[in-house]
Amino acid sequence: MPKISGDYLLSIDKLAHAFVFCILVLLMIVGFIKQHRFPILRTKAVTYSLVISISYGLILEIMQLLSSARMVELLDAGANIAGCISGWLLFLLIYRL
Repeated sequence: MPKISGDYLLSIDKLAHAFVFCILVLLMIVGFIKQHRFPILRTKAVTYSLVISISYGLILEIMQLLSSARMVELLDAGANIAGCISGWLLFLLIYRL
């Protein structure tokens, strides 16, 4: 089993994953709330945004199994999920406080 040092958990790669998914969720929530065509998206914007983006992040990691040049990393999936939750919290901080 390979050793994982503490600095590996907070590498630039993991921070980039978290940042991108944070922005994705933030913009998705705002977009769902501002649109008027689908009322269910307005009322359940946070739920749909989190489900869509977490599923997207997990599917991207699973699809890397199909490529010989890429590796699946559970820490990447964890960073994606952490970024999604951060985006929701950032939305609450900006728009609800």
